[in-house]
Amino acid sequence: ADTGYVFHGWSGDSRSLQNPLTLPVERPISLVAEFAVDSDKDGLPDSWELRYLKSLDFTGDQNSDKDNFTNQEELNRGSHPGFAEVVTLEGGFPSRWEDVKRDPSQSGLWQVLDFGNGFRGVSENTNDHRGADLSGGPAPLIPVEEIVPSVTFDGPRLIISQNQWNNSWVDYTIEATISIGDNDGSNVFVRYIDENNWIRVNMEGEDPPAGWRPPTSLSVQKRVNGIYSELATDDSFIFDPADSIGFKRYRVTVAAQGQDYEVRVVGFDTLQDPPIFNPDTEVVINFSDDSLAGGRAGIGSWGQSGSSPTALNPVGTGVFFEDFTVTVGNTIVFSETFDQSLLNNQLPEGWENPFASLTSGQQGDWKSTPHGLVQLSNYFGNSTGTLIQQKADVEGPILLAKPHGSQNFLLEMTIQAFDDDGIGFVYDYIDENNYARVLLRNEKPAVDNSLPQGINISRKSNGRWNDIIVNDTSFIYQLGQPFVIHFPAIGQDHFIQIRQMDNPDKNTTLRWEDQLLKEQSRTGLHTWGMTEGHFWTYTISSLPSESSSEPLRISQVTLNAGQISLIVENGNATYSVEFSEFINATSWQTIASGQTSSIWIGNLPNNGSVGFWRIRRE
Repeated sequence: ADTGYVFHGWSGDSRSLQNPLTLPVERPISLVAEFAVDSDKDGLPDSWELRYLKSLDFTGDQNSDKDNFTNQEELNRGSHPGFAEVVTLEGGFPSRWEDVKRDPSQSGLWQVLDFGNGFRGVSENTNDHRGADLSGGPAPLIPVEEIVPSVTFDGPRLIISQNQWNNSWVDYTIEATISIGDNDGSNVFVRYIDENNWIRVNMEGEDPPAGWRPPTSLSVQKRVNGIYSELATDDSFIFDPADSIGFKRYRVTVAAQGQDYEVRVVGFDTLQDPPIFNPDTEVVINFSDDSLAGGRAGIGSWGQSGSSPTALNPVGTGVFFEDFTVTVGNTIVFSETFDQSLLNNQLPEGWENPFASLTSGQQGDWKSTPHGLVQLSNYFGNSTGTLIQQKADVEGPILLAKPHGSQNFLLEMTIQAFDDDGIGFVYDYIDENNYARVLLRNEKPAVDNSLPQGINISRKSNGRWNDIIVNDTSFIYQLGQPFVIHFPAIGQDHFIQIRQMDNPDKNTTLRWEDQLLKEQSRTGLHTWGMTEGHFWTYTISSLPSESSSEPLRISQVTLNAGQISLIVENGNATYSVEFSEFINATSWQTIASGQTSSIWIGNLPNNGSVGFWRIRRE
């Protein structure tokens, strides 16, 4: 940019604000670099400062509204620098657990089920798994030279979320009650730091063992800096979904105290009258390891499916965790019985499926989980575009959030896609023929009538689609990698900032103009051809309505008999008048406030010295 200007984004085939901008180029593209006046050379466009801060007196590193973002950050993310956002809608998603998987082949599906007779808990029964020989996925999980038979297996997991965990919980004991409908792996985790650092206790019922499977019975593995190794095994406990030669239901306890660990498993003995967790069945493993000094706790599965209910235990599918507790010292610091969690077929309060009555498939398959909402159906409608002339006029499942009551708002959400098709959100939703939406796609289409790759933004009015942005590839999500969306809409100005959660440097921000949003409209979730769309968080905050769409300015100045008259264009906005003897003064004197008139008259300086006047919106 020349002196006195700042780069203000691209137009043409990308609306990104990124500079430099990286795009895959597979066809001729057109880009125009846009610049904005920055007369005070503070990195903030004058028009933006005057619109939102009513003055050029601010700098980019200031935090004018005392929220978590500087003025420069507010500019970059499209939010309002003069207003601390007020949350008006929490999505109602459970947030005590986090699906930490990043491997697209192991998304799993954790659902709260109620089998009756007191058996309510969280189940995983997708059969998702990686074999210890790296089987079960499209891409190697680890280098071939790091394969260890019966150790380098992996599967879905659910870890206590960061907002529920206290990092001072370094030494703790976890306890879980588990029932199984299959004889494959059930896990608990301690000292979980990230995907490359954890300790896992695995309980396996398959016999005889094979090198690509976990060890039979009870075993402990760790992964430190990505390298797997075995810590301990015991083959004396029998896990049996039929509850005949072993135990369908059991309780596992893991104590982590410094470098010392103790694992206890005790079976629920149905041959006792009444049935009890029989201490005579208990198996204990003790071992020491100083690799990991802290980290969260959680649960996991490996290859779980099956259907083996019994007369005393109705659990007939996968692995089923009835409860989970964390104890520090003698105090239970975390307790989960899943009694307060939504069942898989329940939606959060106020959420609505506008296509629920359809049978075409567009109603989707929306599920509640302990870590958010999931859409599982593969429904998609065709576009009218071609590979040469791409269009995003497609249809897909929608789930509407409850009304939030703000015409101007900031939508923030976290998405994780384990499929490569369309996922995003709708806004300004009135009915099925009138709404706008944002859809992102990972896959590049190979046929006509498909959703373009990248970011696609469209509006449907009276049943007719109009594409605003199509095939903007400044951000392409990666399978299994969660990404965060910030979408502020203020008047006709719309922004979207998208960043990868684990790698914030991978991000883009787009800017476009759209019609004013309707106060009664709604927002919601949206997919297209997506079989594994996970939505973690969903929050809407209100943004202020602008007092005037017209600029505040002095359009004419006249001098007469020792007085100055200012002709003001204010669009009915209230303003104040300020005076200084110096144009570059750090502070100005307010000489009139609460003004609404289109003309203001004041006195000139008595001594005939130079004077400067300015007006500020109140």
